[in-house]
Amino acid sequence: MPSFYGSLQATASTLLQSKGQQITFTAIKTNHFDARLGQHETYTETYSGYGAPLSYINSMIDGELIKKGDLNLLLEATTTIPKQNDTCVIDGHQYTVKDVKPLSPGGTVVIYDIQLRR
Repeated sequence: MPSFYGSLQATASTLLQSKGQQITFTAIKTNHFDARLGQHETYTETYSGYGAPLSYINSMIDGELIKKGDLNLLLEATTTIPKQNDTCVIDGHQYTVKDVKPLSPGGTVVIYDIQLRR
């Protein structure tokens, strides 16, 4: 029998898949150090999940931590955890992940609360 929070995670995922949109993220990863070039090799990796991008309410925009134009993305629990500086495209605009907060009551991630910036 799934736990209460496991059931909540499944419900959140179902709602985001039916009412949200698919979001594809791109992460820049580093590979081994290349001594010839004197730097780490980099490559990109993509991952996706369903989410609901929302505007921040005016009272939350302080001009420093949250700026005008930032989006608050509620993302289903994905197998790849979004990280700062990963990017995604929403409505034709590229955004960078500024902050990720897993909402995980009882130790089970139900959704990710993500701050995005253009």
